[in-house]
Amino acid sequence: MTALDDSIALFAFVGRITQQKGVHLILESAEHLMREYGSKIQFLLGGMVNMKDPYGSYCAGMMYDLTHRYPNNFWSSPTEFFTDGALVNTGADYGLMPSLFEPGGIVQHEFFIGSTPVIAFSTGGLKDSVFEFDPKLEKGNGFVFHAHKSGDLIYAIQRAMSVFKDKPKYQKLRSNAFESTIDVDDVARAWNKEFHRLFNKTFMDPVIMKTHLEIIDKKFDESAYEEKFTLRKVVAEVSPELQKANKIRSHNYYLKARKNLRSCVFTYKTDKLPRPKTVKLVGSYDNWAEETTMNYDHIMGRWNLTLQLPSGEYL
Repeated sequence: MTALDDSIALFAFVGRITQQKGVHLILESAEHLMREYGSKIQFLLGGMVNMKDPYGSYCAGMMYDLTHRYPNNFWSSPTEFFTDGALVNTGADYGLMPSLFEPGGIVQHEFFIGSTPVIAFSTGGLKDSVFEFDPKLEKGNGFVFHAHKSGDLIYAIQRAMSVFKDKPKYQKLRSNAFESTIDVDDVARAWNKEFHRLFNKTFMDPVIMKTHLEIIDKKFDESAYEEKFTLRKVVAEVSPELQKANKIRSHNYYLKARKNLRSCVFTYKTDKLPRPKTVKLVGSYDNWAEETTMNYDHIMGRWNLTLQLPSGEYL
């Protein structure tokens, strides 16, 4: 059995051979890098080419040429559908994603699951998830280039090779890559929240809602359910004389006398579950005649109510 040589860095691309994916940058950079690093660098391109596509046929010609001239450093087969993508994601030392545009991107996370750092063009979802590794701070999960040119990709791979030679730094980079994996549930939830915002709607997280409903559906002894809470005094502090006269309790609101009508905002918030279905405000401002229902703010997680009150002191 031949032992693997961990001094050789394997750079891999898995995906469609199209202009969007920027495969030509890899092909145009590979020969320069193979001459620079000799036997210490290898490239693997997994993807099938549509020969009717001018871009695809251009890439296929370069893929055949590099595979033939550098059999120990370069492998690709433009006529074969690549089926071992997951194996490459785990086995590669670096993933290559030189996409010209990538709204979200999934492949970078597939690399991250395999603890494989990614070299990517700074665009779209790649820009949001692949971050330049800082050898001093040991932060970042890959390397980023900002001009969609082969020269910038070469420079990014050179930085990657420098870190690859420093094994403790490289292992930290792989650890960072794995820890930056994003669950698709989190991504879907974020997009759902953004769509709600665009339509001026409030996003209700289904996971949180399910948890609340499960708690509400559970039977509990209502007679033994007592919520202890403190409501905030909203407008002004109450005079000591009034406090002494009325023996103010913590759940009562008081309002200092005002000459004119004033908008008074009342709020109530509790972290205890199950959450009350309705919260109402009563007060001496109308001789306790009416119970006014407060409005629940799903974003702030509290009940709000604004009343226009005339001058006076109220309990």
